[in-house]
Amino acid sequence: MKFIVIICAYNCEKWIGKCISSLISQTYKSYDCFIIDDVSTDNTSLKIKNLILGLDNFTFVQNKIKYYQTGNYDQIIRDSSINDQDVIVQLDGDDWFPDENVLNRLCKYYSE
Repeated sequence: MKFIVIICAYNCEKWIGKCISSLISQTYKSYDCFIIDDVSTDNTSLKIKNLILGLDNFTFVQNKIKYYQTGNYDQIIRDSSINDQDVIVQLDGDDWFPDENVLNRLCKYYSE
């Protein structure tokens, strides 16, 4: 099972590091992540670029116009090669997974 994690970020430079770290630390590694900066006015986009540098399963999208949360989901789902059997997980840029086994638990629940 593969997860597609979509992170929408807007002016969350204080928390985006913890958000991304909580995903990277997951023990379940079959995931791709799309991070969308929705026209932040702080250093969110710069922090994201630095944090995901060299991580092939992360894709960064920097909007030039504001799409808001549902518009961001729509652009990723339409423009990406997401398969019907992939499971989309939503995580806001100012939120994070509470531990390293969240994706393992989700995989277990979806498999059952």
